[in-house]
Amino acid sequence: MKSKKVKISVAAMALTGALFCSPSTFADNNFGINYTGGEPLGANNVQIKPTFVNSLTPLLEVEAVDVTVDNYYEWRTGYINDVAALGCEEFYYFTVPDGGIKFQTTGGKGYSGANRHVTFSNNQFRTELDILGIGLEGVDPESSIPVGVAQGTSYIYVGWKVYSEDTCTEPIDGLTQLRNTDDSKVFVGMNATLYEKDSTTPYQAKGLYFGLTDIDAGQSYKIISEDSLLKTSNMYAKSAEALQSQDPEVPFRNMFVSSDNYIYSEYSSGAWLGITRDSDIYVTLGQESQEHGVDFVFGFVGAAGSGIEYYAVPFDIQYDADENGSITGINDEKVFPNRNPNGSSYQAKTKYIFSHWIADVDVTLEDGTIIKAGNPITDAQIKQVVVDKDIKFTAIFEVESPAVPNTGASTSSSNAVQIVTSVFGVLIGALIIRSLPRLSRRKINFDK
Repeated sequence: MKSKKVKISVAAMALTGALFCSPSTFADNNFGINYTGGEPLGANNVQIKPTFVNSLTPLLEVEAVDVTVDNYYEWRTGYINDVAALGCEEFYYFTVPDGGIKFQTTGGKGYSGANRHVTFSNNQFRTELDILGIGLEGVDPESSIPVGVAQGTSYIYVGWKVYSEDTCTEPIDGLTQLRNTDDSKVFVGMNATLYEKDSTTPYQAKGLYFGLTDIDAGQSYKIISEDSLLKTSNMYAKSAEALQSQDPEVPFRNMFVSSDNYIYSEYSSGAWLGITRDSDIYVTLGQESQEHGVDFVFGFVGAAGSGIEYYAVPFDIQYDADENGSITGINDEKVFPNRNPNGSSYQAKTKYIFSHWIADVDVTLEDGTIIKAGNPITDAQIKQVVVDKDIKFTAIFEVESPAVPNTGASTSSSNAVQIVTSVFGVLIGALIIRSLPRLSRRKINFDK
């Protein structure tokens, strides 16, 4: 598990919804997740692409998040001791009633009737999470299993020992720890939607990925949204070896059931894989899952935490210049899908001036204008490009127009008057010269 500890205060937010308790409907697991069958999770059913996974940029990870719970339904407050991720940290939880919590969907368009609401946020993004259904299997009706979230991380915790104070020494009475020794299972159905932190519109991108983290402790994972199902074409991992224990003494495997699109981690009474390396899967989210939230289920057979993460592939924006100039600002930048480049600065060589930019691919501006590859783009237009691919912008320079020679003549209005006067004088002079021959033929008598 990841281990960065962050403590941030909690604020309350209200959310209307309805709690549906059904003593019979959810006494059994109805999510279609059974811890049997399938084949080992690996290169046969997951795309192993380390270069691609390394290119993913986290938008919201399990670490360094502020956790806010709604106050429409009463959340209890205690502490849990997750040594690997947090240490002793504040914990907000509720207990699962006998029969579970009725799970309602609206045909792939997100859920209605929110039971519990949680917000996970960092400096740039937030996830709005609705806990909308709890399915139980083999759980003692008299049990009181805690389900909750801890400050500083986006893990969903089920069945942990909860303490009354921040030293994690005094357990709270009446709560039931979930142990994998009695074959009890808890399935938490949820809907998660990603937003930019201050936006009311769900964040959408050409490449948006949902992270399934730390698959090793008897957990199970299933995405219900039809456009984001767990299947080979939709799942990526950095390493096939990291998805399984490499210890020959460990008999358990992480498994994938392709017929029902879910992952589970094998276990036996008191034991499971416990992989120390990252065993993460990255799942492509379809358009519906981005617009209305991804519908998914986390399953637990013992006290464990399963994280919620989002990733995107930032596009590479490069800036270059032709042979008549150079780039003086940034040469490249990473830009998230549907955002705008920052642009760069440039300098022309002697006798040249900047003319325009060109792009190596067609680009679309915020107003929908399409500028074809190679066509002129202004500085202002670059900052309006909606990024949906890698782009290379090249600054184009042209020869500076030669300066008009300075003859010393003024083009002011007063000089114009002088010019008109001079022309008039020339015309008069010409007329006088023309009349001279006629004067020479006249007789002049000086005699009296």
